Amino acid sequence: MAVPMIVRWKARLASLLRPGAGIRVRDLARIVGADRPTILEIGANDGTHTLQFAACFRDPAIHCFEPEPRAIRRFRRNLRGVPNVRLVEAAVGATTGTVRFHRSDGQRHKRWRRPLPEGWDYSGSIRPPKRHLDVHPDVEFREPIEVPMLSIDDWALEHSVEGVDLVWMDVQGAEREVLAGMRATLPRIRFLYTEYSDVELYEGQPNLAEILAMLPDFEVMERFPGDVLLRRRGADGRAA
Repeated sequence: MAVPMIVRWKARLASLLRPGAGIRVRDLARIVGADRPTILEIGANDGTHTLQFAACFRDPAIHCFEPEPRAIRRFRRNLRGVPNVRLVEAAVGATTGTVRFHRSDGQRHKRWRRPLPEGWDYSGSIRPPKRHLDVHPDVEFREPIEVPMLSIDDWALEHSVEGVDLVWMDVQGAEREVLAGMRATLPRIRFLYTEYSDVELYEGQPNLAEILAMLPDFEVMERFPGDVLLRRRGADGRAA
């Protein structure tokens, strides 16, 4: 299916407004190399990367998970008219139920970011902040709110998901909980790309070595500052 021009334009604009230091999505699409891939974006925020997935992958089915109400509002505006994108308004964790979500706030101005009228919402987490308050003193945290939470295993069972080509995780220190809730799904995942920190920015946040220990059936394809691309051993894919 041809990618609508408006999706390409939105993806290009998003990449300019929020450039990343990790892998380029078009390179990731070449590595994954599947037609009609199933992509899980855990921590989608305002859909910046979702737009790039829609533009760079071939006819993807993109399932996004996001609990932050302010980000959800922007996501729905940004992704209006983009096909094959489904948003689940929930956090992802080890179990299904509800959870306290620590909302971030403040105005962390950078020259390539637009000011956020409702405050900085890129750093919220189901884990309380710890060193984040020292490393990023310009980011504040509001009182926690209750949000729905689900595990990927429960979600995959409910929706009869047989295989996942790519999991993209940006969960602000909650990697341990997210991975605990996808144990049954992991053998059906080909590639996993996750943010990590070797500084405990959030209470209980695992470092990269701990994340890799939780994923013994995955191998590192490429490591970036703060991000890592993993491949399930035996899964097909070309090196970057």
